[in-house]
Amino acid sequence: MNAEIVAIGSELLLGQVVDTNSAWMAQRLARRRRYDVLIALGVVIRGKTHHFELVTRECARGIMQVSLAHDLPVVFEVIAAYNRRDAQRRAGPDRFNRGLEAAQTALSLLRNVS
Repeated sequence: MNAEIVAIGSELLLGQVVDTNSAWMAQRLARRRRYDVLIALGVVIRGKTHHFELVTRECARGIMQVSLAHDLPVVFEVIAAYNRRDAQRRAGPDRFNRGLEAAQTALSLLRNVS
């Protein structure tokens, strides 16, 4: 899995993580207490084993735990796809752009919580 953790506060921080380290990175950023919202953005593409389901489930669980433990909104936009074409279709530059959708959700959360 390739993922990006985006932290929005007085600054915008982009950090790339590989594999299932997204919850770890989110935890580190949340501990800093410098960000108002985090965005977990990534994709997991199914292989030939059961590992796909474990990775996506644990990623979601880890991100939720960080959000609850630090009382910090974390927008979870990790795509679970069966193949590369499906992932690209769900993350394309058109109205299905999940990165743009995540950023809009984060900004909406900031407006509504403030």
